[in-house]
Order: sequence, then C-alpha cells, then structure tokens
Amino acid sequence: MRIIKIWAPILVMLLLTSCQKGDVDNCSTCEGPNVAQAFDVCEENGKIFVDGEEIPELEGISLERVIRELEANTENEEVFEDLSCR
Repeated sequence: MRIIKIWAPILVMLLLTSCQKGDVDNCSTCEGPNVAQAFDVCEENGKIFVDGEEIPELEGISLERVIRELEANTENEEVFEDLSCR
C-alpha cells in the first residue's frame, strides 16, 4: 500500500536517530524482530509523528489506520515483518 511505501524509508532513517515524542495526544509504541529499537507513532491534531518527527505525507490519516497498515504489512516489507504496536 502507499502508506507502507512512504513509511519504509522514513522509518529506517528515524530508527537510526532518537527523537522525543513531545506534546502529543495519542501514541503507540511499535517493535518487531527487524526493528533495531522500539519507536513511537503518535497523532496530534490530525498529524502523524514517528519518534517526535512529523510525517507530512500521513497528515489526515488516523493513528489507528496507520498502525493497522503497518502491522498488516501488505507490501511484505522486511522491516515491518511481525511488527507489533501497543
């Protein structure tokens, strides 16, 4: 799916750096066997943040949908294999 294709390079880049969540309302922590470090996916005012960094391409998409599509991994991206968010 389009969201997965957008996320893959962004996630890899963000996993190499550590950011703060900041003042966000709704967050889930995601981790999996192919993720070097657990990361937070948050939503604030219709915007999606990964470890505190806004992902403009996902604006207007709900946190629930982003999480659902990451976990579904319909594009079979190795980094998202067996990903779990809570």
